[in-house]
Formats: sequence, structure tokens, C-alpha cells
Amino acid sequence: MAPIILAHRGASALAPENTAAAFALARSMGADGFECDVHLSGDGVPVVIHDRNLKRLAGLNRRVDSLPWRQLSGLDVGSWFERRFSDQRLLRLQDALKLGGRGFRPLVELKQTTPPRDLALARACAPLLASARAWACSFSARICAALRQCRPRLHVQLVVSPENERQWLMALEAARRLQLQGLAVDYRRLTRLRVARLHQLGLQAGAWTVNRRADYVRLARWGVDVIETDHPGLKAL
Repeated sequence: MAPIILAHRGASALAPENTAAAFALARSMGADGFECDVHLSGDGVPVVIHDRNLKRLAGLNRRVDSLPWRQLSGLDVGSWFERRFSDQRLLRLQDALKLGGRGFRPLVELKQTTPPRDLALARACAPLLASARAWACSFSARICAALRQCRPRLHVQLVVSPENERQWLMALEAARRLQLQGLAVDYRRLTRLRVARLHQLGLQAGAWTVNRRADYVRLARWGVDVIETDHPGLKAL
């Protein structure tokens, strides 16, 4: 079976990341879904953005969690990519999830932060994710645990980039302990044996961020279940 293709931050090679334009383009290019990132605003609203600071995308040297949604919602986060995207604004998670739906699955990465904001992020996102039947993931085992506690039936993956065998075994143990559905692994850290081990344990094998056709072909041959890419048309390259 061919891997599920998720557009990393939308079709982020061709449109500004984590915007409605990037998600719409990914869908039109045949992706099976999209991956997006979430931080909390200062007033507790889950906001779709990768960076903790707004400088790169909006030219404003402020943290996302230092401003209320009312102020964040008016920021132009498209012009940095190309001027023609100047109409693109930040999205609330609930609005981004509406861009999913039948045959187009969202995978939401909850970004690492500090206690107790990490738990607040999980608690704010969990009901939205559950109602949209979206998948969730995080580099933080603490956030993954909180999501499982809030919504036990939610599909949750731990995101990892194991640099050695010890870290790989720790990731497998965390997935088992937290009863996660899979691991999302830096594709450079995957091997055929690691993919097979995930499947033996009943875990989904995900790979990020794959942008070369040759890497896609190799990972698909190994049986990787989910591939994140900046190029949703990767299969046709």
C-alpha cells in the first residue's frame, strides 16, 4: 500500500507555510492531508504557526504567547514568501481543521513549550482534534501523555530524531508506555529494520520531511505508512 502523503505545513515549498493558501494548494495537488503546527496565544487560543516568535513570518519581534488572538489575527503572514500572498493571515486551529474533512486528514504538531503551558496547550487542542478526527503529534512525551489523558481515543504520535540506538529504544518504550499509535521519525534516522520493528509493535511508521523522489521510493518500499513533504506532488516527481 502506498504511504499516506501529508503536506508539511501545507504545500510549503509553493505557498507560505501553515496558511489557508498552502493547505488548499496541497489538497489540489493530491495530498492525503496536511501537517500543521500549533502554539497558544496569550489568551489561550490555539494558533497555527511553527515559530514561537513572529519575526520571521510577520516581521514582528514578539512571541506568539505574548499577544491575544485579536492582535494576532490581523498579521500578514504571507508577504514574506511572495507579495501576492499578502492576504494570508494566521489561523486558529479550529479554522485550520475545517480545511480538512473526508479524504483530507490534518496532522497537528503541538509545539514544545514550558510547564504549565504545555499542558494548557494539550487541553485546549484535544477536544478540537477529537471532534475533527485529526491526528496529533509532538516532540514532547509530556504533551503526548496529556493528549491521551484528555482524549484516550485520539490518534497520537511521538515525533523523534534518534541519533543513536539508545534514543531509538527510548522512543519505542515511550510509545509503548503512553499507548501511542506511532512514531513520526526524521527520515534520515529510519532504516528498513526500524520500520519493521515499528510494525511488529503495532505502531505506525511516519517519516519527515521527505522532499526527494528517491527517498520517497525507498521509504515506500520499506513500508513506511506516512510521509510528510513540502512537495505534495512528490509521488509524481
